[in-house]
Amino acid sequence: MRLTLVLMALAALPITSTAQSAVTGTVLESGTPVEAASVFAARSNKSIAAEAVTDSLGRFRLAPLAAGLYTITVRKVGYRVAERAGVRVGEDQTVSVSVALTQATQQLSTITVISTPTSIDASTPELSLRLDREFTALLPSARDASSLIALVPGARTNQLWGGAPGVSNDYQLDGISVNHPGLGGDFLALSVDWIEALDVRGLGAGAEHGNFQGGIINAITRTGTNDRRMAFRTNYESAGLTATNFNANEQGVEQAGRREASGEISGPIARDRLFYFAGAQIVGRDLRSPNLTTAAPRDFQAVQEEHLNARGLGKLTWRPAARGSQRVDALFGFGTQAADHAGINGVDDPSATLRTRQPTAFYELGWSGSPSARNAVDVRLAGYNAIESRLGYQGSVVPAVQPVTLGREPTFQNSAFDERRHASSTSGTIQWRTSRSALRAEHELVVGAEATRGHWGNQRTRNGGVTWRPYTFGIAAFDPVDASTWGTTASEWGGDIRLDSDVSSVALFAQDYVSVGSRLTLTPGLRYGRWGGALRGLNAARADGFDPRIGVVWDVTGRNTLALKAHWGRYHQGMYALFFDRALIEEADGANIYTNRRMYYSAPSVSSARTSFTVTERDAAGSGFSTYYGEEVLDETGRVERYKQPYVDQAMLGLEKGIGRSWKVEVVYAHRRNRDIVGLIDRNAASNYSVMHNVKVDDQFALDYLRDARGKLLVLPTVYVSNKDLKAALLSCVGAFDPTLCPTSIGGYSLADPLEWNPAYVLTTIPGAKRAYEQLTVMLRTYQPRWRGEASFTKARLIGNVAGVAGFGTTGTRFSAGPYAHPNEAMNDYGPLPDALELEGKVWLTVKLPFALEGGVLFTHTLGERFAPTFEFEGRYVYHDSLGTMMPAEIFRSLLGQPVFVEPRGSWHYPSRDVVDLHLEWQSPKAAVVTVDLFNALGSDALTSVNTRLGGQLPDDPSTNFLAGRLRVAPRTLRIGARIPR
Repeated sequence: MRLTLVLMALAALPITSTAQSAVTGTVLESGTPVEAASVFAARSNKSIAAEAVTDSLGRFRLAPLAAGLYTITVRKVGYRVAERAGVRVGEDQTVSVSVALTQATQQLSTITVISTPTSIDASTPELSLRLDREFTALLPSARDASSLIALVPGARTNQLWGGAPGVSNDYQLDGISVNHPGLGGDFLALSVDWIEALDVRGLGAGAEHGNFQGGIINAITRTGTNDRRMAFRTNYESAGLTATNFNANEQGVEQAGRREASGEISGPIARDRLFYFAGAQIVGRDLRSPNLTTAAPRDFQAVQEEHLNARGLGKLTWRPAARGSQRVDALFGFGTQAADHAGINGVDDPSATLRTRQPTAFYELGWSGSPSARNAVDVRLAGYNAIESRLGYQGSVVPAVQPVTLGREPTFQNSAFDERRHASSTSGTIQWRTSRSALRAEHELVVGAEATRGHWGNQRTRNGGVTWRPYTFGIAAFDPVDASTWGTTASEWGGDIRLDSDVSSVALFAQDYVSVGSRLTLTPGLRYGRWGGALRGLNAARADGFDPRIGVVWDVTGRNTLALKAHWGRYHQGMYALFFDRALIEEADGANIYTNRRMYYSAPSVSSARTSFTVTERDAAGSGFSTYYGEEVLDETGRVERYKQPYVDQAMLGLEKGIGRSWKVEVVYAHRRNRDIVGLIDRNAASNYSVMHNVKVDDQFALDYLRDARGKLLVLPTVYVSNKDLKAALLSCVGAFDPTLCPTSIGGYSLADPLEWNPAYVLTTIPGAKRAYEQLTVMLRTYQPRWRGEASFTKARLIGNVAGVAGFGTTGTRFSAGPYAHPNEAMNDYGPLPDALELEGKVWLTVKLPFALEGGVLFTHTLGERFAPTFEFEGRYVYHDSLGTMMPAEIFRSLLGQPVFVEPRGSWHYPSRDVVDLHLEWQSPKAAVVTVDLFNALGSDALTSVNTRLGGQLPDDPSTNFLAGRLRVAPRTLRIGARIPR
């Protein structure tokens, strides 16, 4: 009987063994098996469930395992640690994985090294992209970290997923925000050689991430190891190696040359305990503009815009114990950016360009530790301080000279303004991550807080207090810097900026990653934020809000080969001065940030072009300045009412499918809708303006009616004129001797009509502001031993009536109080917006070639962005009604400077373009590496910016025409370089 039972038990053993759950796989390095590597399977609570050692073929088996979610970790001396998170193991299931190791001694990096870019993480709904140096080093790039963003499907250098460029993103240094406190966007330009990886995320991000409406761009800096390393790099571009994309009579700017020298050094101070990394870079660049004073098609201005940027970074990493769980990082960096003759454009004289200087210092401190296997804590602090000056070459007491002429109006003698800026920011964050088992599920809970304080000051003053505007008509020997050759002269005043602002934000968050069974993950999270802004030390805007988020991941096969992901979340924008700098601060004397710009149409004769006047002298009786002037209103402010911080609601669906061990397909659909867009509103706009219909525009300098984009007479179907100007014009006609010269009725309005003028500006959430974005991306990625590649196709649609993340401005390129304070700017303002690539395809490939060669190629196809023709009210125009009767110019006085869409927004688009960039490098026998980059190999000259303004066109000057080129794709450029690693 006993023998029978023993035999039955022995017979059952193979059955039980084969039914056990397990993880099997191979460990490879560049396709070669790695023997004697230690492999661990850890549960979500960090406890080790199984371990193994690879055999001579790199194979391993981890068993027995209970059903659940595991992290597979591979270690071997001489290689970087590799982790594969989110491996799901079902009941009685064997899961196969492949892990790639990379040569390096003990790597103490802040990043988690994913085994391959084709792995699927079924533990989170987030769809992020890590641009690791290992995968991007062989791709052509502009040698700065932000240029790597162009590798992200559907993204450009500073634009992600339907956010306005720069301002809507959260730029981070090692996981902590370092955004611009006044304008938002990337403030620290880091060398690509200092970056271990660039994390780009935002689709499905959990509650631990916030203060953005576009995406997160996290630059993870490099760390020293036990291996002493040194590298020196240099590369060179010259005008002789660079083509040009300028056409004849086309203004603009393009890079003519670039020179770089850089290097880094890293290693141990105390082996296994204290490590260092240091890097330095100096870059010189030259920009050129065509000389539009000559007829030669390839003639450039003699003076170029010269940039010299120098920056350095040092980082210390301390591990209190060789195998301990604590880590301390200390980083300090500096940079100085200088430019001479900044602002060349082919129109202005080089004497009117700027000398710019911007020294910057930044730092970061971090501590992380794991008090136990279930808990981890991370604390970080970062900040920077920068002072920028943008000054004219003749000093602040010499005025600029800008002739009033047909077509181009170049500036001479000095820049119109001097500008000084100051930006500083300090951010801190703390996170506690804990793993627990509760309610029959595994929980990974992240709880934390973060805070930011920043300052932004911007002081802009007109040089000499005035800009001289001499008329050139009828003067044969006109010399802009010789006042004796001037005839009638106008003058321009104001346009100054006095901004002194502070911003702050505080957030608390909790995010749970819940593993239910072997295939399902739920991710509930909640974030609470508070934002504040102050002008000159006085409160301007305050807001708070909750960001709920929920996601779900289904591991369809249970083997991490097919995952379906869904997520919905709310993401509030961080606070910047641009959101509240038009707030009315009644307690402060003269608190308006912006001052109006005035144009006096005549001035007294001056003996020198360097003569200046004060405002008091200008306004004195008998000064010689005209009593009538045109005024562009820029100083609108409003009291703050029910201010709410803007946010975006995002819904995301994703599918990730692994094909074999080295291929992956990803499909992502994202829908975003902006809410609580803030701006300036005139509550009484409906009663403050009167409507004029079918207004024709006549250029009194050109003595002809304006033409629209189709060549027909420009007719503005609707124009809103202020009742203040309309009433003043009607009052001036009371008692006139000849009513035909001074009518008592204008556009059907008379003094009998209730012409009210009582602006009631408020800074608040705009009910009519709309902005919505949709994107569909399909991506195929592979990771092979000798080559790697990715192909993506993106279709996107961004539509609305707000050009940026706030309701200020109309076209997105000119700042104004906006269409809700200026009714004319709201005409035709709804349509496709420019901050999205409607159709884009990207393919990149890196490959190891024979004869010690390797390289990469990046191909991008883009459907051109959207734009629309615009008209801007100026003092040079006179207006006629539908019957051809001239209307008094005075009634358009308050509209000066306001842009209007002549056709619906987005009705035109730039041509599509195909750009191919190539990189090739050769490893010499003595370890030196020679590199060659060819940018825009196909020689595309597609336009990316054109003149969209109607008016001021001259038949014999193509640069003034509608659609005249302003910027093209960077021309074909050859860069040669060398790298010496040690």
